[in-house]
Amino acid sequence: MDEENNQFYVVINGMDLTGKSTLVNSLAKNCKQKNVEVLRSSFLKNNPLNVLARDLRKEREVGQVNQETICKLYKFAESEDPILLKLLREQLPQISDEVLGHLYADAIAKELEFFKPTTSIIHDSSTIIKTLAIHRGLNLGDSLLKKIEKLMLSHPKPTKPEYSILLEASIDVKKDRLNKRINEGGYVSEIDKKVFSEPHKVEKTAEAMREITLKMFPETLVIDTTNMSEKEVFVTANKQLKICKDRSL
Repeated sequence: MDEENNQFYVVINGMDLTGKSTLVNSLAKNCKQKNVEVLRSSFLKNNPLNVLARDLRKEREVGQVNQETICKLYKFAESEDPILLKLLREQLPQISDEVLGHLYADAIAKELEFFKPTTSIIHDSSTIIKTLAIHRGLNLGDSLLKKIEKLMLSHPKPTKPEYSILLEASIDVKKDRLNKRINEGGYVSEIDKKVFSEPHKVEKTAEAMREITLKMFPETLVIDTTNMSEKEVFVTANKQLKICKDRSL
């Protein structure tokens, strides 16, 4: 924490279905400070490259990628990323995980260039760590992994080691939580679906997430949410962070 103005930067990492968003929302709601900004994956809001990557991913999931989206992607690759351009020339009209990964990596690079926090931040999943973990878990191309690993050197550090938390959960609990999300009509990503179709890859990705997070932030607090209530996760996290009032949710 910045002792002069009490500004902090908290990173909550973990794969989907571990309870990250629930914890982040609880911390933000009960935080002692009122000017806390919550970031969802990205380091900056409204990054046009991140918007492009998100649109491309969602369009691919429904099986219909718009020509306008392809044109934006191709135009960017021509001017900024020769590796991505080569992949597009080889793979279009298909949009592979590797293409998406390169675009997300380019978006991260732009964000890191301009990321200068002026207020306290609770970061719901570092996009660098999550992207690297996913692509290690899915065994994607070496060129992409090297690009993301290079970005790790510029990853913002929490203001103290204790301000990094990693949430984990068993594969069975992830399945239960995903079923609940489906029944409630929530958004289900391609990665979420792998909990049922390729659980071994989900577990491999979670292992990569732990390895990367602990390498970056060695004193990270790891919380296994498998047998914990939302309140118990919140209390455990805040006991370490001490950024919220001591009160029940």
